[in-house]
Amino acid sequence: MSSAVASTLALGFLSAPRVVMAQPSPVAAATDDEETDVRERRLATQLFKEERFEESLQHWLRAYELAPLPRLHNNIAKCYQKLGRPRDELKHLELFRATDPDRSQATEKHEAAERRISELRAQLGLDKKESTPIYKRWWFWTLLGTAAAGAAAGITAAVVVSGNSGGTAQGPATSNSRSTLISLPLP
Repeated sequence: MSSAVASTLALGFLSAPRVVMAQPSPVAAATDDEETDVRERRLATQLFKEERFEESLQHWLRAYELAPLPRLHNNIAKCYQKLGRPRDELKHLELFRATDPDRSQATEKHEAAERRISELRAQLGLDKKESTPIYKRWWFWTLLGTAAAGAAAGITAAVVVSGNSGGTAQGPATSNSRSTLISLPLP
């Protein structure tokens, strides 16, 4: 009898109607994202024309999240330019340059981006070439040699002059003097 109850329960569970949740199809989800992306780009363009750059930027960033198209980096960079944020602008212009696979379609945009990248790098001081260390430059060693030669000549002249004027050139310094003088033979 217990096996009859168990089989009845099992049959009841298997034949019971199941609640099935409707799942959106991947095609429908993709279509919604595309529509949202188009809507975000249109709104971003409109806000940019109205000079509402911060709001426009947020919509360009949202559009990029939905559809990461390389050309959107150019639009994001323009917003950063209008907002006075050159580092962020440079970042997105360089991303635009690096990620856009088909440069032949938008040569004017790429040329403009390249010019602006050069301007920004110069403005931010990022275009400075790696300089040669100071100790590897010819003028450093010339200056150092000249200074050493000048110091040696000055010391020699001081010793000669002090040796002749003090009368100590005839012999060694006396024990009463506080310093020892070096006497050099005169030519």
